[in-house]
Amino acid sequence: MAIGLIRDLLQARPNAIALFVPAEITTYAFYPGSRKQYMVANCIFRMGGAAIMLTNKRQYSRTAKYQLQYNVRVHTGQDDDSYG
Repeated sequence: MAIGLIRDLLQARPNAIALFVPAEITTYAFYPGSRKQYMVANCIFRMGGAAIMLTNKRQYSRTAKYQLQYNVRVHTGQDDDSYG
């Protein structure tokens, strides 16, 4: 969803730069104890983050590592088969 918002922002504002910083924060599920069966979540779901700079400046088109071709967002939460 955020990439779509940034895409719209870059289309509305020529010659702009946007910084996208997603973060996965799982401290609410952190188990500080010593029971191994409860510590599995600590090992599988860790904190993580990334950052990407998106721009529509022509001067960076030759040196860009990636180019956003298209962005599709699909919501299937209303479908009972998706839930199953």
